[in-house]
Amino acid sequence: MCLQGWFGMYCQKQNIALRRSSSQSSTLNGNYGAGLGVDGRATTDAGSQPLTCAHTMRETNPTWTVNLNTPVTEKIQHIRLYLRNDLQERNNGMEILVGKQMCYNWSSSEHPPPIANVTCRQPLTGTTVTIRIPGPLKFLTLCEVQIFVCSDGWFSEDCDKECSCRSSADVCDKITGRCSRRCLPGYYGTNCQTACPDGYYGLACGFQCGNCVDGDVCIKTNGTCPGGCVAGWIYGRCSQRKSIAMITSAARS
Repeated sequence: MCLQGWFGMYCQKQNIALRRSSSQSSTLNGNYGAGLGVDGRATTDAGSQPLTCAHTMRETNPTWTVNLNTPVTEKIQHIRLYLRNDLQERNNGMEILVGKQMCYNWSSSEHPPPIANVTCRQPLTGTTVTIRIPGPLKFLTLCEVQIFVCSDGWFSEDCDKECSCRSSADVCDKITGRCSRRCLPGYYGTNCQTACPDGYYGLACGFQCGNCVDGDVCIKTNGTCPGGCVAGWIYGRCSQRKSIAMITSAARS
C-alpha cells in the first residue's frame, strides 16, 4: 500500500495537488469550500456526506485554483478530475490552465466524463492549476482534482519507466526520460532506454564485443562474455589474445 497521494507499483507517482492551498471565485451556501476539491476523497457524488466537493455559486466564469507550492517547479501534463455524475452539461466548455497557459479545454457543446483523465496538449510548467467554466450563469463543481508527477528517477505517463542516466545526480526529464548528461553504459537514445545493438557495449555503445565462445553476445554494460572466450583469447572481454607464454604454460599444465 502506498501513502495517500502516491500511486504505482513502487509508489513513484505523486498527486501534488493533495491538500494544497486552493481558492474559488465563490462558495455555494458557504459550505462547499475550495479545499474540498483536494481533500483526498475521490467521488462523483456531489451529495455525499460529509461534504467532499468544491462548489461555486451560479455566476459568470466560475473559477477554482490550486497553488501547488512544490519545492521544484514541475512540468505538468497529467490531471484527473472527479466531477459530479449528474448535471454533467454544467461542465460544457470547461477549461484547465497551468499558470496562464491552456492545458486542455472542451467546446461549448461538450463536457468531460464524471471521471476525466486529462493529458495537456503539451507539458506545461507552472505553480498553479486553474479550472473554470466560461460564460454567464454557470456553476462549477469539483469533487477531486489530482495532478500527477513522477518522483525523481522515473518518467512516462504512468511513471513506470526508470531513468537510465549515467550520473545518479542527473534526474531525467519526467515526461520524456531524457538525461542532461550521458546514458548508463549499455544504453543510448534520447531517453536512454534503448539497449546497445548486439555486438556493442559500454558508454554510447562505443565499443565492440570481443570473441565470445559459440557466438554469444557480450554483456552490453561492460562487454564481458558470459560463457567465456573463443580459444586463444583472454577471459573477460575476450578482446586480447593469449600470449605464447600463456599458451605454453597452459599446455604444460
